[in-house]
Amino acid sequence: MRPLIVAAEHPSQTVGFASVATNVAAQLHDRGWPVHYLGFEPLEADDGPWPFPVEAVDGIDGVGERVADLAPLAPAVLFFGRALHLLAIDDRLRRAGRRDDVDLTFYAAIDYTPSPGSVGQLVAAVDRIVPATRFAATAIGGPLVDAIPHGVDTTRFRPLRPSQRAEVRARELGAGDELVIGYFGRNSRHKRPDLALRAFAHFARGAYATCATCGHLTVAELNSCGSFGEPTSCRLCAGSVVEPGTAHPDGRLFMHTELSDAAERRASGGFDLELLARRFGVADRVTFDRSLSVGRGVALHRLAERMAAVDLHLLLCEGGGWELTVLETGACGVPNVVTDYAGPAEYAAPFSRLIPVANQLMQPWGVEGVVDLDAAVGALVDLADVPEHRVELGAAGPATAARYRWERVGQLWHELLARVAG
Repeated sequence: MRPLIVAAEHPSQTVGFASVATNVAAQLHDRGWPVHYLGFEPLEADDGPWPFPVEAVDGIDGVGERVADLAPLAPAVLFFGRALHLLAIDDRLRRAGRRDDVDLTFYAAIDYTPSPGSVGQLVAAVDRIVPATRFAATAIGGPLVDAIPHGVDTTRFRPLRPSQRAEVRARELGAGDELVIGYFGRNSRHKRPDLALRAFAHFARGAYATCATCGHLTVAELNSCGSFGEPTSCRLCAGSVVEPGTAHPDGRLFMHTELSDAAERRASGGFDLELLARRFGVADRVTFDRSLSVGRGVALHRLAERMAAVDLHLLLCEGGGWELTVLETGACGVPNVVTDYAGPAEYAAPFSRLIPVANQLMQPWGVEGVVDLDAAVGALVDLADVPEHRVELGAAGPATAARYRWERVGQLWHELLARVAG
């Protein structure tokens, strides 16, 4: 078969692009493709357990340079990453006079509807774009082929047996029978861990009210010091007869995310989550893993155990290209509460409460969807108070995940690349 370059963040990184690229490369390798993986920003010096050769390169410029060097030997290139990185590789190839020697495929997991200018640049830089979702296809246009979704390892991400689950909850989460809500994601602007923390605070402290007229749940206003007031009217119908919220003192939030220092948070758009937890009055109910850092997480089997051990997964992102953690927790039998916007909305409905957006904001990089916090807290209250609803949603997760096994995704890539090679 035709030699193939897979370019992405190094497999040692515990980030989405690296995870997807490594799994796709392994599937193609198993089907006979001679894969050469160019991994940038490596975290470890060893060769790892990967079944195909992995070459560590220095940054995205190094990727472009190596692609130019290898173009005569392996002209088919499959790139997983950000559009800006793809444009930098294209520029490096053109300056080296090698662009016409390379067949460049971009796998697009798009968080937002991009601006028209960036779309035009992207379309001009590639031979084809493979969208991960219908949302990405609509956002980009251009030389598209059929969407190929992300995948999940259902042999690893799966529900735990009850006895095993109790042991994992104690060991990994420090939890017993209390309700544990999980957040699995980067501490970055578009993942919005601050909103997950705030929604949990409203839920845990009962900082909301329910309208006696229309039943709408209205969360308390948040002042500049981080404390909550008391709702006196319904945000939906303006009714003045409201029932005060009920606190959930046994609720806990497990945040599987990096805390980061101030400089790292400026780079990622992240948040001082410990400070927010204190200001929201829930610091004693929120657990962080201080060993996590950008690109470095826990071993995959421990991640799967943690996901399967929580009772709910909460991710109120303002845009998501796919959000692997939503599919992975779903595969573990865990119901999700996620924003009904961008990628996750296309596959997560069977095992999730999809929360509508309250506002859409036009930013230089695209259109953000800001979640309806009233609806998000309402979903947490319902799923906490009615365990049957959690069980019903959680049961749908593994069945949904079975349609996205990496073996099926790998076959789609194999068929596409076979057509390209032909």
